[in-house]
Amino acid sequence: MEHLSAVLLDRVQSEDPAWKDSGTAFITSITRLLERLLDYRSVIQGDENRDKRMSCTVNLLNFYKNEFNRKEMYLRYIYKLHDLHLAAENYTEAGFTMKLYADQLGWSSTILPPDHSHPQQPEWQRKEVLYHKIIIT
Repeated sequence: MEHLSAVLLDRVQSEDPAWKDSGTAFITSITRLLERLLDYRSVIQGDENRDKRMSCTVNLLNFYKNEFNRKEMYLRYIYKLHDLHLAAENYTEAGFTMKLYADQLGWSSTILPPDHSHPQQPEWQRKEVLYHKIIIT
């Protein structure tokens, strides 16, 4: 991974100056994503790695929310973190994890596409369902 990053950075910096800044930023972001994904892969199995898995999942959540703005990937890891907390009987943390998703939703009537836990429904209804799930968790 480090070699790939170095080769790509060298290549981008030696090319057209217009690509230098955006190319460097892109390669840096991809390198950070690969680091997080490799960390996650290394701790994916075994109960003894549960806390590390939670930490890696939070790192991926933050990356997808702040750096890539990939909502579908962010939601995927929200559900994974929620399930990890439930398995560890961390019910409060599981509820707070779902609140991360609920806080991103508004009360509009915009129809949201289905995801792996919810059917297609208005935004306000999904937010309501999430709050109910948070309360009973």
